[in-house]
Amino acid sequence: MPKKVIFAKISGLLFLLACTWLVFIVSQTILEAPNNRNGNHIPKDATFVAKIDGKAFLRSGINDVFIESRDNEIIHLFKHFSEQRKKKKSKRKGKRSSNLGIDYVSDIYFFTFVHEKNKILGISVNLSNEHRFNKYLPAHLDEKQGYASSPEVGLILHTITRNNSTDPSRKKLNSLAKRLLEKHGQFDISLLEDDNNRIIAKSWSANGKGRISDFISSSNLSFELKPHELIFDGTVQTLNNETFLKKDLSPSGFHLFVGNVPTSISDTLSSFIKDSLIHLPKIAGLSLNYRGLSIVENDGFFPVPQMDLLIRFEDKVDITEILSTKILKSNIKHLTDHSFHYQESVYNYEQVDDNTIYLGESNLSMTETENNLVFSASGSMQPLTKVDASSMVTAFIKLFPLYSASDNFTQSVKKLDISIFDSDNQKHKEMKGVIEFREKRFVLNSFIKLLIQGEIIK
Repeated sequence: MPKKVIFAKISGLLFLLACTWLVFIVSQTILEAPNNRNGNHIPKDATFVAKIDGKAFLRSGINDVFIESRDNEIIHLFKHFSEQRKKKKSKRKGKRSSNLGIDYVSDIYFFTFVHEKNKILGISVNLSNEHRFNKYLPAHLDEKQGYASSPEVGLILHTITRNNSTDPSRKKLNSLAKRLLEKHGQFDISLLEDDNNRIIAKSWSANGKGRISDFISSSNLSFELKPHELIFDGTVQTLNNETFLKKDLSPSGFHLFVGNVPTSISDTLSSFIKDSLIHLPKIAGLSLNYRGLSIVENDGFFPVPQMDLLIRFEDKVDITEILSTKILKSNIKHLTDHSFHYQESVYNYEQVDDNTIYLGESNLSMTETENNLVFSASGSMQPLTKVDASSMVTAFIKLFPLYSASDNFTQSVKKLDISIFDSDNQKHKEMKGVIEFREKRFVLNSFIKLLIQGEIIK
C-alpha cells in the first residue's frame, strides 16, 4: 500500500480520535457545576433582566451541532466565518483576541437600568482569566461602552439611549461598572431560576418600566431548547387589557391575530395610509392570512400581496367609500359590489359590521375567537419570504444575503405556534409558543446559519 495512502488513513484516524477527545473534554467541563457569581451585581432598579444558561446551551449545542445533525455545511460555515474574522482583525489596530477570558460554561446576565436619564444595558459574565479580559476587551469597545472586572466577574456597560446633557463618557461608564461590582445588587435572581436542565434562557421585565414593546409591559418567560423545537412559555402583562376584535379568519398560510393593536403601530399605519390620501380611523384589531408576495411587471414593478385581511377600527368606517377614493379608484379595475381587480389578482371585500371590514383573495371565512385569546401567530413561516416574480427580479432579490438566509431559515421551520391568553390572574396573561423545525433541520444549526449567512453577525 502506498505510503501516502497509509499516512492519510493514520492522519484521519488521529483526527477522529482528537475530535472525540475534544468532545469528551468539553462534555466533562459542561457536566461540572458552574461557579456563578455574576448574578450578585444586578441593580435593584433593573427594568429588564435575562439569563442565558451557558452550560445548558453548550450541552444542547454540542450534541445538536456536532453529533446528532451530522451537518457538514455548518462546519464549513464556522471555518469560513473564522477565516473572515481573522482577516478583519489583521487590518485593525490594537490588541485583539477572541479569547476574552470569559467562562462561557456558566450563566450570562443581560440587564437594563436607568442612570442619570440614560438607559444602560449591562452584561455580567463569569471570568476564567481576568488578565485576558482586561487586556483584550477594550479593543472591542467603542465610546458608548465601558467595563470593570473583579477576579471572578466581568461587567460590560453599553449606553442604549442618551440624554445629551448627561451623556456618559467611557470613563464614567467604567466608574459606574466598578461601583456595581463593589456592591451586591438587590435584584432577586431567584425569579430566573428553573429546575429544567433544557431551559437555556429566562427573562424578566419590570411592570411598566422594562417595556419589551408597545404591546407588552412586563414578562417572565423561559426558553427551552430541543433538537427540533424551541419552546417558550411564561406570563406577560399587556399595556391595554381590552380585546377589541372578537372574530378571527380561518387560518391559512402564515396566520396572525391581534385582538388589540398597540397604539404606536396603529398610529404608524394610520399615518402611512393618511400619506396615501386615504383617511381612516385608528386600527383597533386585525386578523391576517399571508401567503406570499407577487411582483408584477407592468410599466413598472407592482407588489401584490397574496393575503386575506380582517380589520376592526376604533370608529365607524365604510369600505365602499374607501374604494371610491381617487387614489384607489385609479389603481383598481372591474369594481363590483363584492370584488375588484388589482394587477393580476382578484380581491373580495365585505363590510362585516360598522367598524370592521374584510379584504382578501379568498371568500370570507371566520370564526368567533376564544374568549381569552389576545394574540396568536401560527402556521407556516415560508410565506414570509415567498416572492413570485420574474427570473430577473428573483435573481436580484437573492443577491441580498439577509433575504437568502431568511428564506433558507423559513424553509427549515415546519410550523410556528405562539399564543397569548387571558389567565385567571387579571394582571397577567399566559404566553405559550413553539417553533418546530423539520425532521433533518436542527434549531441551533438553523439559527447559526441565519446569523452567519445573513451577515447579521460579522
